[in-house]
Amino acid sequence: MRASAALLAIVLCPPLAFAEAEHLRGEYVHGKQVSLFTPCGADESFWVIEDGESAAQLVRAHDELTEKAYERVWAEISAERIANDGASGVPEEYAALLRLEAVYEVRPTGCR
Repeated sequence: MRASAALLAIVLCPPLAFAEAEHLRGEYVHGKQVSLFTPCGADESFWVIEDGESAAQLVRAHDELTEKAYERVWAEISAERIANDGASGVPEEYAALLRLEAVYEVRPTGCR
């Protein structure tokens, strides 16, 4: 009986899982105090946290492919979505932030 109760507790109370990275394709816009990613077909944009090598790689690719700030590029990325609690200073209209884990491809064209 005790073994059954212990097994039931394990099944009903799994260990906490860490957020997994999402594989996303969409448009990225970068400029002064702006770093946004909008998945293709989505109505909402996410604020991209500019820390780490993957974020630096995305910004460099954007700068190389565009002539000026705020132009869109297409990007394929892997990122963790983080709820916008307002504490980070990110404007409230962005429901979530993205912490980049990998940049796979960046092109000058947008979503098709």
